[in-house]
Amino acid sequence: MYKDMKQISSVKEGPTPSHAVISGKGRIFVFDCLHTDGTLITPQEILIVLQRVRTILDYEPIGDCVPILTHGDRTTWANNYLRLQEISEKNRETIRIIESSSIVIAFDENEPQSYEEISLFCVNGDYHSKWGDRSSTIIAYKNGRFACVGEHSAYDGTISVSYALFVQLSMYETPEPDWSSTDTSKVVALKELKFDLDVELQKEIERTKVECDRRRNDVIVTHDSFNEYGKDVIKTWNLHPDSFVQVIMQLAYAELHKEIASTYETALMRHFYNGRTETLRSCSSEVYKFIQIARESKSSTSEIVTSFRNAVNHHNHMMNEARKGHGVDRHLFGLWCIAHENQIDVAEFFDDPLYIKSGGGGNFILSTSTLGYSTNVGFVAPMTLDGYGVFYTITSDTIYIQITAFRDSIKTSAHKFNETFQRQFLKIKRIMEAVNNSKL
Repeated sequence: MYKDMKQISSVKEGPTPSHAVISGKGRIFVFDCLHTDGTLITPQEILIVLQRVRTILDYEPIGDCVPILTHGDRTTWANNYLRLQEISEKNRETIRIIESSSIVIAFDENEPQSYEEISLFCVNGDYHSKWGDRSSTIIAYKNGRFACVGEHSAYDGTISVSYALFVQLSMYETPEPDWSSTDTSKVVALKELKFDLDVELQKEIERTKVECDRRRNDVIVTHDSFNEYGKDVIKTWNLHPDSFVQVIMQLAYAELHKEIASTYETALMRHFYNGRTETLRSCSSEVYKFIQIARESKSSTSEIVTSFRNAVNHHNHMMNEARKGHGVDRHLFGLWCIAHENQIDVAEFFDDPLYIKSGGGGNFILSTSTLGYSTNVGFVAPMTLDGYGVFYTITSDTIYIQITAFRDSIKTSAHKFNETFQRQFLKIKRIMEAVNNSKL
């Protein structure tokens, strides 16, 4: 149905797309970011284009809302995608323009008041205007706040975070333009993209609207920051920041749920050609031993710190092994794919209850990832109904954390997990300082 397409090329390879797409209230517009002479349009000219679109959205009716079809279940959307293309050449060209555009900006009518609301509206905001299969879409909320949402099958999710960071930094580094200065001799053409729709697709649009409204509040998202310390302090303890956070996360889960959890952490394999990711199963025997000691009232601070260091260092070692390609999950997934694609019976191992309980087959209770060392955080929904998504970035003095959970789960609570997580950071800091002070 859908395949990755290379849109960016070198100068020798020929021209690349230079158009941008703006969507809002179920309508889609396109304009070219280059003048006919090949020069870039100016920020002032972009502002005029955005103002023109905003005026249309404010004073004209809602559009046909075709983008909402991309938010249906994948099989249904695949069928609707083919149907759209079959109806007319115009539709095929419209889809090509959307998919190949250099950037997509979606106007969302919501007005979030916090980072948590910004995150929630990424998930349950304006479905009518976001083309779900786009690898990256910048969301502009009505009150001037921004977010970035993307479908990252074609690349590592951390690239979206880096992309947003580069945009952020460029805004800091580039002086604000003189908005009153505009070259009126050059007019940027703006065109609205419209689809040919039959009765069947019109019904599908209405059905998908109902489906999206029903699922609107399925996912709970928290956005918080731990401000007591960050990687600078962690490094003074000679511990790796990511491994440090992962082990504390395991302790937090055990404190809240009185059990351990199968855990997925993304291990990047970018030093391999076309390398993507491997799974680090970070709930190790060393972590389990630490949790037992940390939760035992008779344990001394020295015992807790020793077991904590062992768990953190083991995690760091296993992360390095996973990055070298020594993990098991991608190998097993490859075997499963080969069997499936060649219509060979899949090994019984993949249906074994213990394999599933360990997280196999996309059943990890904790789906986690570190997203680098900036202030930009991202998230996805949990893998399982009674699971969590835990995503974080670590700066010099702060740890930014986003946690997701399903509202229908009677077991999980994203907010309680976040509170417990923060308490464990403080607990470990007190213990580490107590041991260090005793050595003075």
